[in-house]
Amino acid sequence: MNLLTQTAAQPTRRRLIQLLLCFTSALFLGCASPPESDSPDLSSLPLPPMDLDRWQASGKASFASNDAAETARFLWQRTTADTENITLKGPFSLNAVTLLRQDGELWWQQEGKLRSLSDLEGATALTQALTSLPSDALGNWLLGYPPQGGNWQVTVSEWQQVPPWRAPARVTIQGAGIEIKVIISQWELSPAT
Repeated sequence: MNLLTQTAAQPTRRRLIQLLLCFTSALFLGCASPPESDSPDLSSLPLPPMDLDRWQASGKASFASNDAAETARFLWQRTTADTENITLKGPFSLNAVTLLRQDGELWWQQEGKLRSLSDLEGATALTQALTSLPSDALGNWLLGYPPQGGNWQVTVSEWQQVPPWRAPARVTIQGAGIEIKVIISQWELSPAT
């Protein structure tokens, strides 16, 4: 074997050894299993109690009816079992609307005065949705509970862990020609003390 043949053979052997090392590494790594996750199976966690007095959720919602559609950011606060404050803000936090649910009635709050939802101007998708929905059930639907009869369908398509419970991350509410899609980005659930 002359010097030229020896020099040409060395890179080939080196490449062959590198390929064998890569193949062996891939074989060992392929057989390894990832570490077990510390996160529990969300379906085994209970829902927050329906009568939970204090909680807050924030995120985004889209309202669609017929040919109209609107989106809004929301902050939903339940302060007692019968009282909820809902703040809806349009794009760039413009046109904020504050709603108050008190004793099964839903009110629109403007300049410190409570007004009936029928006073809202225009037949927007948001207005139609708010006047059509059973206001006393909305908070429970947001917590992940199904409707108690009626013509409404509530689907939770994604859950998140909010210790010690699971709470919805994505909810779709449909009925009366309306579809509301809700994405909850943050929950604050306060157990009664």
